[in-house]
Amino acid sequence: RKPITLRVQQDQAPGWTLALGFLHWRLQQPEQALALYQKVLSDFELDATFHLMRGMAARKLPDQLDLAQEAYERAVELEPNRSDALYNLGNVYHSKGKHAGHTAHQDPGEFPPEIKESLVMAAEYYETNLKLVRQLNDRAAQGRACGNLGNTHYLLGNFSTAINYHEERLNIAREFGDKSAERRAYSNLGNAHIFLGNFEVAADHYKMTLNIAKQLGDRALEAQACYSLGNTY
Repeated sequence: RKPITLRVQQDQAPGWTLALGFLHWRLQQPEQALALYQKVLSDFELDATFHLMRGMAARKLPDQLDLAQEAYERAVELEPNRSDALYNLGNVYHSKGKHAGHTAHQDPGEFPPEIKESLVMAAEYYETNLKLVRQLNDRAAQGRACGNLGNTHYLLGNFSTAINYHEERLNIAREFGDKSAERRAYSNLGNAHIFLGNFEVAADHYKMTLNIAKQLGDRALEAQACYSLGNTY
């Protein structure tokens, strides 16, 4: 289907431009949305929600990760307890560290200092987010934060800490009956136990991963679980 194209006149009021940017975002056109948000940056400079929206649009573009970081940091600067901005800022730092880590072709915990620095920053923002959503008793948000903290500490080589967070993620996934999140938690637990030399425990987690993949009817995930089990043995 041909994408919808929206045009903005140069003299349009900032509010209309912002609304059109949001419409482009809803139409899954982040590049157009970001361009419109940037046009009215000076008009909404003190609006944390605006910067959050700007960051979300930039985050969808592979070459705009630094801009996403700047936008989220501005949102946090304006509202230090803005949990969604903290979470998204953690995601930016995690993406930077994870991407650089894949490029470095090294095992978790053995990355160069600049990669570790990004991952440590990600963990700090996730932990602040987790503290806030715990105060709000937002269990779904707690689950997401715990999962990301587990993944981040795994990359840092803090495998025991990663296990603690992934176990909490698993418990919350069970509360919600979220089988996909439960499968990811079991898989991540298996990965962490491998690096601690707990191969039998890892195998048990991978078996649970396989069982859930079968329940979900996802053959690709079944194959992935079988591969992990094969490597464990």
